[in-house]
Amino acid sequence: MKAAIPYLVFSLFVNGSLAIRCYECGGASGVKECDANNVGKSVEYHDTARCTVEHTVVNGEDSWMRTGALPSDPAGCSQTNDKTVYVCDGDLCNGKFSDCGNSAGLKQFSAILLIVGIFSISFAN
Repeated sequence: MKAAIPYLVFSLFVNGSLAIRCYECGGASGVKECDANNVGKSVEYHDTARCTVEHTVVNGEDSWMRTGALPSDPAGCSQTNDKTVYVCDGDLCNGKFSDCGNSAGLKQFSAILLIVGIFSISFAN
């Protein structure tokens, strides 16, 4: 049992499929209905490590786009005069801008709690 613990911990940090699912709409995606409430379709990306959602306002017109992002794109929120971009880690994380404050990720927090729990049990025996 104790020999399996390192493999379990390692598996929490490595995505077995090396893919991420992101919402996709707007732009060249073919899904035209894309706005704050319409997040598009779920697409699996194998060549990207992050997701993104962009909201642009030009002459009072809203424009939205959701897609995969490159690993080199920094995670988090950025804003210019008329454009807000949110780049995030995790499956389907690009649904809403309200997620901007949670870019640290629940997945990593859960993994830390699991590791602490495993070590607590190991040392209690």
